[in-house]
Amino acid sequence: MKNKYPRLVFTLVAFTAIHAATHAGIFDSKNSVASEVASIHETNGIDSLDFSPDGSLLVAAKYYYSHSAQVWNWSQSRRVGPEFKHDNLSTLNANALHFSADGAKAMWCGNVVAIWNVTDGVEKYRQTEKRGENVCSAAVYAPNGDTVWMSQISYARRMHTLAAYDTTTWQLIWKLESPDFFPSAFSLSFDGNIAAIAGRFYSGEKDSHGGLISTQRLRVIDLLNRRQIRDFPTCPNEMSLPCGEIAALAWSADGKSLAVGFRGIPHDGSDAIQILDGATGEMLSREPGPKGTAVRGVRFTPDGKYLIVAGISKSVKIWDGEHTKLLQEILAEPASIAVSRDGHYLALGGEAFGLGNFSRLLGLLAPSKGKAIIYQLK
Repeated sequence: MKNKYPRLVFTLVAFTAIHAATHAGIFDSKNSVASEVASIHETNGIDSLDFSPDGSLLVAAKYYYSHSAQVWNWSQSRRVGPEFKHDNLSTLNANALHFSADGAKAMWCGNVVAIWNVTDGVEKYRQTEKRGENVCSAAVYAPNGDTVWMSQISYARRMHTLAAYDTTTWQLIWKLESPDFFPSAFSLSFDGNIAAIAGRFYSGEKDSHGGLISTQRLRVIDLLNRRQIRDFPTCPNEMSLPCGEIAALAWSADGKSLAVGFRGIPHDGSDAIQILDGATGEMLSREPGPKGTAVRGVRFTPDGKYLIVAGISKSVKIWDGEHTKLLQEILAEPASIAVSRDGHYLALGGEAFGLGNFSRLLGLLAPSKGKAIIYQLK
């Protein structure tokens, strides 16, 4: 019997191949700065990524369903050590994963921080807190490895705490508390000397309907001198001209500017990205997005050559370091991005469908299959 739908089948297969090829970067121009070199595949969508300090390993975390993280030798698509189960997670953590300075351990920030050995999966430390107290919103190792910085929220006390812990004893070294401040993004400068924390501050004032008034603030902390040195609004006219919620932060390589990414932007053309002067808060450049845009990640490369933005118009954009020239656009919808410490590699992680797997269209594979694609940067 003659096939009634040969053209439809051919078109579907061709469209699938074109779509997957586009996601993989096959149709990028000859001048592309990012070239796909490897991929890894997971049982569920990948929600967070981090490269080891030498760039040879990649840790991938899956919040939903499995609550687990796996370390990979990504160039060989080989698992390293057993899968680590966290079991006490929050889905909106910034900088959720981070390798130790020597690459021997990995740290995962959830409702509490957990740290485990990469090779054998043995848990080495788990933060102990009362429920709702000091919930981890971000955690990073200092470049020299002797300190972990934790951004913590106590909902009961309405208090944000930036805390420094000794990585040998896990004793608290010092802390800086900010009442009525609820961060949504965190970034540590490349030299480890300053931190930027952004979120909502509630002054206690009420609007005409009796609701509490809040403003989005960006605060800069001098970690060497243990004090806040700057505090400025990221949306000065928020009452009359609403902005999206701050979702991502990244320091430039020289520590002079900050990239701010927003989610849930309210109108077409509203700011999806702002580049701010780190000293004054002055806007240096901006990038609009369509209504509902959710920026999933912003990263400067350590050499200052590139700014990478994920989440605007279903793509990953690679700009020059000054955000003046778009160098490459990768059609992909990652949930997370990571850049290696040497700036040579970019990783995109998420559901396989959003990274070039067209299984949802063909109905051959479960749509929640996870995938990470690794690109080499020129």
